[in-house]
Amino acid sequence: VNNLRSAVACEAMTTLAELYVNLKKAMDSEVEATGRALLLKLAQTASNFVQ
Repeated sequence: VNNLRSAVACEAMTTLAELYVNLKKAMDSEVEATGRALLLKLAQTASNFVQ
């Protein structure tokens, strides 16, 4: 990843994945907030790709 911001975003998503895998039910209360953030990131990435 060439862009520092992209690298940080990528690491954040990897960290979230690890949290969900390891903490399982304990992360249930975080689904709405993290899901919203991930969907926003996906929308940004998808719109850049389409352009």
